[in-house]
Order: sequence, then C-alpha cells, then structure tokens
Amino acid sequence: MKDPKGAIVQVDVSVNGIPTAIKIANSGYNVTFATTSDYIVSQLKEYRASLHRVSRSIFTNLLLKGTLTVTTDLEKALASSKIVLVTTHALGSEEKIKVVIDLFKQIAPYLIPNSLLIYGGLAPPGTMEKIISTLDRYSRLDVEKDLDVILITPLDAQTEKYIICSPNLEAANTVKKFMSDCVSSSVIKLHDVFREAEVANLLLVARQAIMKALSSYALLMFKQVDVNLKNVLNVSECKAATAVEDDPIYEMVINYLASEERRLPQTLTFMRTTVRMRKMLLEAIATRLKQEIRSTSRKGKDLRIVCIFERESDKELMSILLPKKGVRIHFYSVDELESKVDAGVERIFPFNTNLIILAARPRSVSEQTIRKLEEAKLINLGCILST
Repeated sequence: MKDPKGAIVQVDVSVNGIPTAIKIANSGYNVTFATTSDYIVSQLKEYRASLHRVSRSIFTNLLLKGTLTVTTDLEKALASSKIVLVTTHALGSEEKIKVVIDLFKQIAPYLIPNSLLIYGGLAPPGTMEKIISTLDRYSRLDVEKDLDVILITPLDAQTEKYIICSPNLEAANTVKKFMSDCVSSSVIKLHDVFREAEVANLLLVARQAIMKALSSYALLMFKQVDVNLKNVLNVSECKAATAVEDDPIYEMVINYLASEERRLPQTLTFMRTTVRMRKMLLEAIATRLKQEIRSTSRKGKDLRIVCIFERESDKELMSILLPKKGVRIHFYSVDELESKVDAGVERIFPFNTNLIILAARPRSVSEQTIRKLEEAKLINLGCILST
C-alpha cells in the first residue's frame, strides 16, 4: 500500500462495485476488476455517467493508461497482487449471503501468501466468521498465519464514519493508508471485533437513511415559507427530498432492519414505521410535484415537461406520478443527457421547456450538467427544476 501505484484486485459479481473500482483507480492505484460475468465486463467498459460517476474523459484516461482493467480470469488476476478487495454485498436474503460465501470459495485457492484480503460489503452479523471458515476450508494457506482478513465500510456508502476491522493492528493501519486516498483519514476508525464492526456498518448506513427521510419530510413543511431552499440545504447540509428511490444501499439496509425487527416484541415497530414514512414522503413529494405542474399550467403556457431519469424503475414511477392529459412529456436518461451536455441545454431540448424534473440520485448527475441546467435560468427546487 505504500506505493501509490500499487496493484489492487477488486472482485465483484455485480455492477455495484464498478463505481468503487473507478474511485480507487482515480486515487492513483492500478485496479484489476475481476468478475465471473461477461455482462459486468461489458458494463464496466461501456461508459455511463450514472454508473461510473466520473466524467467520460477521466474514465477514458483510466482505461488508456491501464490504471483500470477488467477480467474474468480470477486465477490470473489474483496472482498479480497481494491486495484483494471483495465488494459484493451479502445483505437481504440467505441467497445473497450464499453468493458472497461462494465467491470467497472461488478465490480461496488462488490467494497468495501474506496477502491482504479486504471485504468491503454490507453483511449480517456473523458473515465474517463464515468467510474465514470458508477460507480455512478451501484455501491452501494457513489463514491465521499467511493471510490478513480485514472488513471495511463499503467505499460507496455515504456515511459519516468508515470502519476498518482486523485483529491485526498492523494490517488495519496498512489498509487505513489505502482508504485515506479515497476518504478523509479523519473519518476512519479502527476496530478489532468483526461481529461488532458488521453491526456498526449497518448502523452507519441506517443513520444516513433515517436522517435523510426525516429531514426530507420536515423540508416539505417549509415549501410554503418564503426562503431560498437551496441556501437552506447548503446551510443545514441536509439532503433534498427526491421523487425517486433512495440509494440502493440505503434501501438494502432499511429493508433488512425492518425484517429483523419482526423478531422483537410487537410493540417495537420503529423500522417498519420508517419504511411507511418513506412511502408517505414519496406521496407528499408526488402531491407537491402535481401542484408545481398545475401552477405552471395556469400561466397559460403550452406545457412541456422534460423528465431526466437514471433507472427504468424511476421512469416508470414518474410515468405514474405525472398527469396523463394537458401536457407533453419527454423522457431523457441521465446518460443520454450527459453525453450531450457540452452542446448546451437548447441543443438537448430543442423546444420550449416549462418544467424539468430530475428523477435521479444527485450523485448520478455531474456538477457540469447541473450548471448547464441552471444557466438556462432554471430554479433548483430539490427534485424539481422549473422556469
């Protein structure tokens, strides 16, 4: 880890690990993304702003320099580095835990002695014990002597703290140097008990999800107050309410905790209430959205709405929320928009637009695109940009 151009092998069997691979490569490391799926290989190579979360020029540069590569040859990839990062999440069902355990079973025979094996996924308490047991069974190494196994908070999680957990303090500090290139060292904490760290990771993500839901719900109450909501959000550092699903990591953790809550006395229903509250929040946002559309319609304009979406599920949701009569609605994907943003908003939307709705997670839309939209004299109202 001391070499800023050190080689790291990241193993994942989903597209969720792609932004993490790019984040690490963009921090100065040579990353080999190893997967068992040809589909994921194609997804990594084909640029999409919403997935890769960097500009096309940065992504292209990483590929051209060879800083970021991808392969389905696990054996060859694992032979090239003593630093292995596994990022597939194990949360949500027994099947997902099995996928992660099977992944460690696959890579176990190819691990090099004295390697750092880092797991950066969210998992139920006790998963790390199963992982170590699997390594003991299928690896040719003496896991206790020849391998340092470390658990970290996923690098794609938007949390206030990041945990590095290992019984070996030296290994933990080595991984801290690596993580400090991706997140501030001031938010990194060291720990030495896996089960406690697994629970702490879930709490860190749950805290963000719950606080976002609460602050977003409260923000809706102040929509009628004569204040600049953009300034309010900047001062409070709260997140604006959005008419789309939360980050998949938030969804995963909240749904998991709600299901675990059923084991508690029936009087304890906070997590399930939070799930219901988030549904109420969506309904409230939908009502606000319809009010904004009606207000624009009263101005006597030929109402045209542009809806910018990230995922097909978001497009389907907006299709339900938006009116069926009296307006013309044009849908654009985030990736389609990002690829044309340099041409200017008037080139992207070659017609008079009264309302632009961003149905996408904020971090999937580049700052450049937001600036271009604002240059078109649009007012940012959280999830709604309107004239």
